[in-house]
Amino acid sequence: MKAAGLWRVWSSASRKVYRPGLVPLYLAFMRKLRIVILVALGLAGCQKPLFPTNTPRTQYETYDRMRNRYMPLEEPDVFGNPQPALRARLSQPR
Repeated sequence: MKAAGLWRVWSSASRKVYRPGLVPLYLAFMRKLRIVILVALGLAGCQKPLFPTNTPRTQYETYDRMRNRYMPLEEPDVFGNPQPALRARLSQPR
């Protein structure tokens, strides 16, 4: 008998009760949250980059520039698209 009473309490507590006032509030909250996120992303995209392209990336790049041994990061391919300049950067200086 005791087990039947516990089952009744457990099953009634786990039922989802539909409350008509909560669904529109949830949808309104999600709509406002979506707008806030879009505005935040829009404002973040308008800022200047953290690392500009004209500044040296590492201290080794600065060292190479000072001694006229700088190798470019990219070189154009046959079609004019930028490609990493791996051959020039990985070859041994002569």
